[in-house]
Amino acid sequence: MGLVLAYGCLLALGFTIYWCFHYTRIGDQLTDPGRRPSKASVTRSLWIGLATNIAGMICAMVVAMWKVGALLFTMLSVPPGAATIYNPSEGAAILSRSGPIIVPMDMITLQAAVNAMAAELVGILVSLFLLYQITQSLSNREKRVTDLGG
Repeated sequence: MGLVLAYGCLLALGFTIYWCFHYTRIGDQLTDPGRRPSKASVTRSLWIGLATNIAGMICAMVVAMWKVGALLFTMLSVPPGAATIYNPSEGAAILSRSGPIIVPMDMITLQAAVNAMAAELVGILVSLFLLYQITQSLSNREKRVTDLGG
């Protein structure tokens, strides 16, 4: 299950990278009055990006919590006082008779999940900022119309 969620997180992250590039295309269209997309189209596009970022963030958080739980269980399964930290000779294998050990790949997996969460958080913040800007510009425009008596 963890591997499926990890791949889901990577797919969501890849899609959000593409979707952020899509935001730049929308920005180019907004500057040209002849190609300007509708408000509904831009808002829908921002909501798609926001939903994808949130889904990716949830997947990354579940993977990270799963990995932290597994590492905690591994550490708690070692009898008290049995854990030692030492530097083996280069190329040597570490064998543990007391149970599984924590290997560097465990930490790399955890770091990858945290990095994915950070990337998804940036995508969420960008989408929310753009949605805020659209709603502010629309409310200011409506206020000007009502002030003019329209």
